[in-house]
Amino acid sequence: MLRRASSLHGYTLHAQDDNIGDVHDFYFSTADWTVRYLIVDIGNWFTGRRVMVAPYALQTPNWESREIPVALTKAEIKESPPVDLTQPVTRTHETSLSSHYGWPAYWGLPGAAGMGGVGLGMGSTAGLDPIAMSGAQIPDDVLPGVAEKVTYADDERSLLSMREVTGYQLEATDGSLGHVEDFFVEDEDWRIGYLLIDTSNWLPGKRVLIAPEWVTEIDWTRSRLYVDLTKAQVEQSPEYNPEAAINRDYEKRLYQHYGYMTQW
Repeated sequence: MLRRASSLHGYTLHAQDDNIGDVHDFYFSTADWTVRYLIVDIGNWFTGRRVMVAPYALQTPNWESREIPVALTKAEIKESPPVDLTQPVTRTHETSLSSHYGWPAYWGLPGAAGMGGVGLGMGSTAGLDPIAMSGAQIPDDVLPGVAEKVTYADDERSLLSMREVTGYQLEATDGSLGHVEDFFVEDEDWRIGYLLIDTSNWLPGKRVLIAPEWVTEIDWTRSRLYVDLTKAQVEQSPEYNPEAAINRDYEKRLYQHYGYMTQW
């Protein structure tokens, strides 16, 4: 099921021995558009600190109470390697986190599980990284299902904050057409299914969905995402209805409109 990322802000994470804090943000990989870390505000017991928790550590959520159990202790979290979230997260820091918690690395290891056996939802394969499970070696600048490479403004910055990218301008082939309002995340494997684009500065009141594989470039230095689509294509695309669930029929119409093959 696709869930709006912003709707998960404020979810309480429960460690094995107590509450640890609330979900503040998500960091996702620009290589495969998958959430790799939850940023958790633990200021209620460790003043002024936020920590990174990989979905590997999460257990089945309680959607009604907005709570997520975590297979960690407060001591493990308190002793985790500190990170300056005002700076790009480096692979060195990610390696330190994996070593501290015993999490498998999601990068560069053939056959390694990307995020463990449990995702947001139920099921034995939830949370597993299908790319890593296949043993495929995929360069950091190639999106799954896309033959050509996708360029980024800074090759060293492979993780981006959803809060930061919210508000990025979306650039079509013939001009600006709106900005990123939110993300839709699959609650089984943490892959980003769609970006929600607000085109109200161009098309009053209209919101549309853009699949990550249609993004050709991310320029975080200029706060822009580029797509190989025209403004007219976006204007005529099936409009997103916030009152209705995103179902396969809508997704098929969306992909057909843009001339892309569906992935299911």
